[in-house]
Amino acid sequence: MKYAQLPREITRMLPFYLAMEEYVAINMNEDVFFTWQVEPTVIFGRNQLIETEVDIEYCKKHNISFFRRKSGGGCVYADTGNVMLSFVVTSTAPVTDSIAKYATLTAGMLQHLGVPAEVSGRNDITVNGKKISGFAAHKLHNRTIVHSTMLYDFNAIHMENAIHPSNEKLSSKGVGSVRSHVSSLSECGINISLEEFKKALRAYMCAGETCFLSVADEDGINKKSQPYYDKEWLLGKNPRSEFVGYKRYEGIGEFQPHIHISGSKIAHFTLAGDFFCQAESVNIIEELLQGLPYDQQSISKALDKINITDLIPGLTKQKFIQLLF
Repeated sequence: MKYAQLPREITRMLPFYLAMEEYVAINMNEDVFFTWQVEPTVIFGRNQLIETEVDIEYCKKHNISFFRRKSGGGCVYADTGNVMLSFVVTSTAPVTDSIAKYATLTAGMLQHLGVPAEVSGRNDITVNGKKISGFAAHKLHNRTIVHSTMLYDFNAIHMENAIHPSNEKLSSKGVGSVRSHVSSLSECGINISLEEFKKALRAYMCAGETCFLSVADEDGINKKSQPYYDKEWLLGKNPRSEFVGYKRYEGIGEFQPHIHISGSKIAHFTLAGDFFCQAESVNIIEELLQGLPYDQQSISKALDKINITDLIPGLTKQKFIQLLF
């Protein structure tokens, strides 16, 4: 794996780094790794509803940016005390397998530094039962982008107030607040500085191999980043609802179906949550249910046309129907 080195080492807005992942995936054949940092920013998943995950007023008041990414998973807070990790690799494996692979690799790196890190649940690394890193992924053709947070240190007040995960998510982890669920490497007693830690990450993942990006590449990344600022992408789906369901399946994620019913039929259906899936999976499911009679028999028959577990790993037809009724 090679380290993707930019021509200028400056701190940029989050969309630049998300676009850099895509640019590298499209324009380079090598498996690459790079780290990055941002000023205070909330990052929420592709299928999440911004109003249920982000305290927008708090963010605006405290100059915290917020952006939607293209991968699934949950909402996270990042600042310059965090190190963000990006892996861009050629792979045909499901995104859940890629997450497990690189979470295990990263936990191994921490263990190499003497940190008793463990892979926990579907996408976390924990130390002494507290989360220090979370992973998400998405695919771009035959390339897989895996990215993660790594909490070296962080602003606990901003983290506590800028994001608000559901009570069910916190309860599933046996904790009562965001702050009590997470820790940092500095709290775990790591004995190297943040800059030394970044160098150690690079050395462990890439063994000195580097690919250098040009100023022209940087310009291309900037152009590719612009859709992340688009208001329609940022706000995402704003469903009209007569039925709003909620269920959390351990190891799979949270699901929030929003159904607008007109004349006993589904006039509009939106599926939100922090689950992992391929980019177009949710659209396939939403389009399948559009216009169907709102009853279990009709929906069950329609679901026979697809393999829902292939679209959303771990979710079965029976579990999906439970969400809707």
